[in-house]
Amino acid sequence: MCVAEKIRQSGNHYFRKEDFVKAHSKYKKALRYLNKLHEVNKLSKEQESKIAAVVLPCILNSAASKLKLKRYDQALDDCDEALDLEPKHPKALFRRGQAFHGMRDYEKSMANLQQALSLSPNNKAILSEIAAVKGEMQAYKAQERKAYAKLFN
Repeated sequence: MCVAEKIRQSGNHYFRKEDFVKAHSKYKKALRYLNKLHEVNKLSKEQESKIAAVVLPCILNSAASKLKLKRYDQALDDCDEALDLEPKHPKALFRRGQAFHGMRDYEKSMANLQQALSLSPNNKAILSEIAAVKGEMQAYKAQERKAYAKLFN
């Protein structure tokens, strides 16, 4: 258990150094270790709880690494996995909103970001992401209107 936490911390170290590939690799390694620990041992409720406390951050950190690498579909998979474990986790919803934003699916992005904001109302990162998505949505709609106007002129 302690080993997985150290591996995760190593991933955090690489993330801070902006080596997102190595960071992601460490987070996945920690998850593999935790899954193996879970498979091989009969765990007490306390041990299960300790593992869960490390699993969710590893998944969310993996998603953050994938976002930085612009692998939005993979980040989305990580966010979905995190939300399976904890359906109303604000950070998982925020990261899923970021992934949809990166995929230019503005409506799904806004839905996730609004849900995250309802769970964490004063979160500046969420508010900033919402503003960015709104700005891109407006620019996209203006561009779309221009394109349609040219069709009819």
